[in-house]
Amino acid sequence: PYMLSSGYPNCVGEYPFEVNEDGTISPTKNPESVIGTGPYPLVLVARNSPNRFILKHGKELREEKKLAKVGHFPSGQSGLPLELISHPGFGITSQFHTPLNFGAYRLNAMGMDTVDGALRATYDGRIISKADDGAVFTLLSNKVNEVGSPIFLWRANNRTTTRWKGAINDFVINEEGSISPMHV
Repeated sequence: PYMLSSGYPNCVGEYPFEVNEDGTISPTKNPESVIGTGPYPLVLVARNSPNRFILKHGKELREEKKLAKVGHFPSGQSGLPLELISHPGFGITSQFHTPLNFGAYRLNAMGMDTVDGALRATYDGRIISKADDGAVFTLLSNKVNEVGSPIFLWRANNRTTTRWKGAINDFVINEEGSISPMHV
């Protein structure tokens, strides 16, 4: 087998991989695992796309918008699971067990995985927030609001920044349960 590595000797993140005889690639320390696709990333799609997510509890989340501002702090409520009726058996999930910490903010990629890992969320009519830690849906891209723009969970060091008004954190839960950016 061939050895691939990061090229940074003694780096904490150095993990050598092998190209196996069958063409798969696996970590040398765990040959039973191979590289493949995992949870699907969450991105903006066209409003009429067959790939759009439709929430099972979209109506209930919309009705929750009577809540005070959500986001940044845990809501103190259990929230509703972001289970999908558009993709039965699946839900909206975070991609990393622990958010990436960039000092002034924490960021987590979002995607679709089995419903048992679905995030629980609250909504106040503008912000969709992860109930247990206050992270909010956000668009972070050079081409915000365009098809293909990724959606992340974001939590800054202060509430004003986390709830950044009139911008990339504002979403609408549509009547049928899909989610759209508020400002297009």
